[in-house]
Amino acid sequence: MGLSVSGIEFSYGKGPNVLDGLSFEVGSGRIAALLGRSGSGKTTVLNVIAGFLEDELRKHANGFVVFHQQDGLMATGSRFSGNRSCFGLTRSDG
Repeated sequence: MGLSVSGIEFSYGKGPNVLDGLSFEVGSGRIAALLGRSGSGKTTVLNVIAGFLEDELRKHANGFVVFHQQDGLMATGSRFSGNRSCFGLTRSDG
């Protein structure tokens, strides 16, 4: 399954954009990593793509997330709807 992320903008509440124009693609069968210092938005990127910030996404997000299968389009969410079923999340504290 491939992933296309285009023009993601996101803010928590009325604060400044945490993500501003984020775009990237990960081809089917490829592995990608998010690297950055603490507080740089790595977890926010994953939460936005997965749709885990449902209320905030409705109010404070723009852009597109598209999942591709080899035979065509699987799911798309201009407002990030329907993406949660594609993800599981395990958090670690510390």
